[in-house]
Amino acid sequence: MSILELMLEHHRLCDDSFTKLENLVAENNWSAPAAFEAFLSIMTRHFRTEEDILFTALQEKMGGPVGPVMVMRQEHQQMTALLDQMKDAFGARDQGKFLSLSDTWMMLTQQHNMKEEEVLYPMMDEVLGQEAPALIIQARDVLHQS
Repeated sequence: MSILELMLEHHRLCDDSFTKLENLVAENNWSAPAAFEAFLSIMTRHFRTEEDILFTALQEKMGGPVGPVMVMRQEHQQMTALLDQMKDAFGARDQGKFLSLSDTWMMLTQQHNMKEEEVLYPMMDEVLGQEAPALIIQARDVLHQS
């Protein structure tokens, strides 16, 4: 398994978790706060895996800051701020605000994931080479924590 394959699979799990949450809100079903917590948890693990394991390994291998990694970190900050707003809207049971924020989330996430899947993950697989299998094990451990 490559870094690209692992993270592509996890992007799909994140998308599925988001879709379940968005569908509940669209149905005005607020009885499952665990759905929001599950989504927040999977996203937190995803960002932590990228930033603490994969991005760090790539930057160490390349001897310092890497442009695409810096962009992804900035986008993670934007996405985290958006998650906070979504959490507030969910807690307030504000369907309109949540769904508006979720549209923004989808647009931002699709663009972000495309950059990772088409540029950054393939770069990691190439540059990290022999180190990749150990990083994949570390990443999988964090991604699949409950």
